[in-house]
Amino acid sequence: MVATYFYLGVLVAVTAAGQTLTTTQGLSINLSPLAKIVSTPVTVALVSPGGAFTTFSGSGTVNLRIRTAPASSGSLQVRITSDFSPAGGPSAGSGDLTYTCTTGYGSACSGPIVAQTATQTSVATYSASACTGGGGTCSAANPTSATITLTIADRPAYQTNTYNATITYSISIL
Repeated sequence: MVATYFYLGVLVAVTAAGQTLTTTQGLSINLSPLAKIVSTPVTVALVSPGGAFTTFSGSGTVNLRIRTAPASSGSLQVRITSDFSPAGGPSAGSGDLTYTCTTGYGSACSGPIVAQTATQTSVATYSASACTGGGGTCSAANPTSATITLTIADRPAYQTNTYNATITYSISIL
């Protein structure tokens, strides 16, 4: 007798029930008060509108970003760090140079203001919780700007020449 074995293999598919595992974690960010001058004019040329001994003037726009804290404020300032040279012309150190300012955001200086060589003077101030960009209580513009208009009276005593000075802008959170 011949024995015949018959083997029947059964394939069983096993599928695991779906599982979702979740976990949470905290996120934190520390947003500090910040201020940045984005751009300034390379040169501001003071020009006369014509006529004898008229006032020379020129404007320059400073673009900036700022974010102050609820208990702080900010200030954009200017200082003449290198007075006019060569000698024989106007002198910021002698009070010959004045400026006025306008700003799209914040409070502009009230002028005219005599430019200083020894100390910084304010162009614009920014209140507590001030910020650029985003609208609402912030400036909608990002960056925002402040424009300074510089003037020098053309005095007969100035010698004919080209005179140059250097302006330094700074921004700070107080």
